[in-house]
Amino acid sequence: MMPGLTLFPPLELPDEGGKVSENRSGVLPTEIKAKFDTIRAIQEAQKHNQVAGEGTNSSAEQGRKLEVINQKLAAETAVAVEEEMSRLAKGIAELEELLVSDERDAEGSDPMNSSFPSLPAIIPDDTVDIVSPEEYM
Repeated sequence: MMPGLTLFPPLELPDEGGKVSENRSGVLPTEIKAKFDTIRAIQEAQKHNQVAGEGTNSSAEQGRKLEVINQKLAAETAVAVEEEMSRLAKGIAELEELLVSDERDAEGSDPMNSSFPSLPAIIPDDTVDIVSPEEYM
């Protein structure tokens, strides 16, 4: 699988330049969106740190600190995303249950689906004498 590809479509679509526009309202909660933004900022800082200070001890130390912060933040983000997915799954289950109960209620009030009272038999019993039409004349 190529890096960056997922099984699910992105929650926010990038523009032509590949950046997610800030003025679009996404479906991510603000807490999770902020964590992703922080992770992106850390990754940009790591790239800048690698280019600016290759070979220096201070840049290597700063790179390690950024990596530790990035890993901690990634773990926190993963937990927050899992909690959000669980909350959404519970909400979907509740909505499905409401839909099923509404359908059950609608079936009970639909005149086409209601049960009819028992009607007398059209075919007479053998015990009843059948009168022929000639007897009436």
